Amino acid sequence: MLLKQSLSEQIYLFLKKDIIMQKIECGTKLTIKELEKQFNVSSTPVREALTRLAQEGLIEFTTNLGARVCEFTLDDLREITEICELFDCYALEKAMSGDKFDELVKTLEKSLEEHKEILKDTQEMGEWYYNNEFHRAFYNFMSNERIRENSVSYRAQFSMVVVKSNYNESLEDSYNEHKMIFEAVKERNVEKATSLLKAHFKKGQARLEKVYEG
Repeated sequence: MLLKQSLSEQIYLFLKKDIIMQKIECGTKLTIKELEKQFNVSSTPVREALTRLAQEGLIEFTTNLGARVCEFTLDDLREITEICELFDCYALEKAMSGDKFDELVKTLEKSLEEHKEILKDTQEMGEWYYNNEFHRAFYNFMSNERIRENSVSYRAQFSMVVVKSNYNESLEDSYNEHKMIFEAVKERNVEKATSLLKAHFKKGQARLEKVYEG
C-alpha cells in the first residue's frame, strides 16, 4: 500500500520503474498535461516527480520541448559503469567490515537464489535488474548514508541501460560471477571480493558494449 506516500512520491516511483524497465522507452517525451490526466492530479506533484527523475539522470528537460527520457551513448555507458564500479566496491568493502556482516551474507544468499530462479524464466529479467538486491545489499549494510544516496541515480541509470540492452544470454554468466563474489564475502576476504566485483563490472561492460556496437 502507498497510503503514506505523497502523490509526487507515488508518481515518481511509478515513472521511475517504467523508465528503468523500458515500458517508457528512451527518447520518449513526457508532457505534464498528459501525466496530469494519467494520474488524475494537478501539475504540482507531476512537476515534483519529474524534477526528481531529472536529478537522477533518467529524464532531461529541453527548452520549449518539455521532458524526455534520457538516451545513453556508448561513452555514457562506460562512464556509468565506471562510477557504479567505484561506488559498489567501496560499499562492499564497508559492508564486509561493518557490524551487519551476517545480515549481508543472508541477503546475498537470498539474492542468488532468486537470480537462479530467473534463469528459468528470462522474461523476468527486467524485474530482476530493477530489484537487484545483490548489489543493493552492499549499500544497505554500510553506514555511509551519503554514499548510499549518491549511488541511487547511477545504479538506476545502469539498470536502465542493462534492461534496454535486453541481453538475456548473459544472465547465467552474471549469476556465476555473483556466486564467486558471494563465496569470497563468506570467507571475509575483502580483497578477493572487491577484485571479483571489479572483474564482474569489466565483463558486464564488455557484454553491454557488444550489444551497443551490434
